[in-house]
Amino acid sequence: MINHFLKAAGWVLSGNLISKIINFLTLSILARFLGPSGLGVYNAVMSSTTSINQISDFGTSIVLQKESAKISAKNKSQIGSLFITTVIVQLVINALICAIILIWPEYFFNILFKELGSIDLLYFSVPIILFQCIAQLALTFLVGLGEFKFYSIRLMMTSIINVLVLALILYILTPNPVTALTATIISVLLNIIITWYLVYIVAKKQDIRFKNNHWVNDLKQIKKDGFIYYVGNTLVGAIVTIVLVKLFAKHISLEDYGYLRIGSSLAAILGIIPAAIQPVTINFLSKDNLTTNSLKSVQIRFFVFSIILITILILLFLNPIISILFGSIYLIGKELILFLVSIQIIILTSGIISNFLVASGHTSFIGVVSTFSVLVNLILSIILIPKFGIYGFYIAHFAGYFLGFVALCYKEVIHLNFILSVETKYMIGLYIFSILALLPIFLIESFIVVGVYGFLLIISMLFLFYHKVMKQNEKIVLLKLLQR
Repeated sequence: MINHFLKAAGWVLSGNLISKIINFLTLSILARFLGPSGLGVYNAVMSSTTSINQISDFGTSIVLQKESAKISAKNKSQIGSLFITTVIVQLVINALICAIILIWPEYFFNILFKELGSIDLLYFSVPIILFQCIAQLALTFLVGLGEFKFYSIRLMMTSIINVLVLALILYILTPNPVTALTATIISVLLNIIITWYLVYIVAKKQDIRFKNNHWVNDLKQIKKDGFIYYVGNTLVGAIVTIVLVKLFAKHISLEDYGYLRIGSSLAAILGIIPAAIQPVTINFLSKDNLTTNSLKSVQIRFFVFSIILITILILLFLNPIISILFGSIYLIGKELILFLVSIQIIILTSGIISNFLVASGHTSFIGVVSTFSVLVNLILSIILIPKFGIYGFYIAHFAGYFLGFVALCYKEVIHLNFILSVETKYMIGLYIFSILALLPIFLIESFIVVGVYGFLLIISMLFLFYHKVMKQNEKIVLLKLLQR
C-alpha cells in the first residue's frame, strides 16, 4: 500500500513542486512590476474573489473528491451525476453572486474594495469569480478519480501559462493592478480549456457518463457529508479573509497585505509535500476504508520532519530570498513574512491529521473544529487589530490555528485510538523542541549568528531524527540508498 501511495504522491509532488516554483516566479514579476502597494491591492482582490468562490462551495468539493475515489465500488453513472450536480450548484450560486454585484456595484465596492481605489477592481473581479469556479471543480474531479498524472500535468501547464500571460501583458501595457487582473482573466480562461479537456480524456478512459439523473440524492449527500465540513473549513475561513482585507487596509496598510502575499507564497513551498499527499491520502484511505497505522506513522514522522527542516532553511536564508526574488524594498515586511512561514509548521501538521479524519468519515468534526478555530481568529482580529495593529494579527492568527491543532490531535489520538509507537512519541518531542528552538531566530538580528545557530539546530535535529525517530528497517533502507 505504501509503495503505491508513494508512487501516486510522487506525481502530485512533482506537479506541485514545479508549479510552486513557477508561481513563485510569477509573484516575483508581480512584485517588481506593481511595487508593494500595487501588489497589496492585487492580492486583496484575488483573496476576495477566492473567498467568494469558497463561500459558494457549500461542501460540494470535498464530497466530489471523496466519492470519486470510490469509483471502483460505485456505479459510474452516479459519479458522473455527482460531478454535474456540483458544477450546476456552484455555477448557479456564483452566477447569482456576480449578478447581484453588477446590479449594486457601488454597494459591494464599499464593502469589498473601498480602501483599495478604483471601482474597476470590482468589475474585473466578477469574471475571475466565475471562471475560477469552473476550473477548480474540474481539477477536484481529476484528483478524486485518482488521476494524479493528469493532475500533475495540469498544475504545470497552467502555471506556465499564468506566468507567460502576466509577464507579457504587464510588459506591453501599463503595469498596475487592473492590468494584472486582465492578465489573470485571460490565463484562467486558458486554464479552463486545458482542465476540462483533461476531464474529457479521463471520462472517456474510465467510461464515465455525465448524466444528471441522481441529482436529488447528490444534493442530499452534499448536505449530509459536506455542509458542516464546508461551514468550518471553507465558509468561515472565507469570511475571515474578506474581513482581514478590510482590517489590513484600514488599520495596518496595503503594503503589509502585499507582504502577506509574499509570506503566503514562501509558506506554499512548505506546503508542497502536504499538498502532494493530501489528495492521495484521502483517495487511498477512502477507497477501502483503510486506517492502518503504517501510512499514518510515515506521514507523521517523515513528512512533518521535512516541513520543520524546510521551514528552518527558509528562515535562515530569508533576507537573500526576499532581496533577490522581490527586491530589497520588501525587507521592510520581513517580520510579517517570518511569522507566516513559521506558523505553517502548525497549520500543515493540522492538515495532515485532517486528511486522516476526512478519510475515516469525520468531516463534520473537522468542520466544527475549523469553525471554532476560525471564529477565534476572526473575533480576536476584530478586537485586537484596531488596537495593536500587526501584532493583533499575530496573536489572533496563532491562537486560532493552535487551538484547532490541539483539538485535531486529541480526536485522532484519544478518540480514534491512533497507536503511538515509540518512534512517533519521539517525533512529537522533536516537534515541540523544534517549535521552541525557532524562537531565537525571531530575536537574533545578526545574519551570521542566525546562520551558525540554524546550522547547529539542523545538525542536532538530523541526529535526533535518525537515532530516535527512524525505525530500524527504515535506517537500513536509507543506508542502502546512500551506498548506491
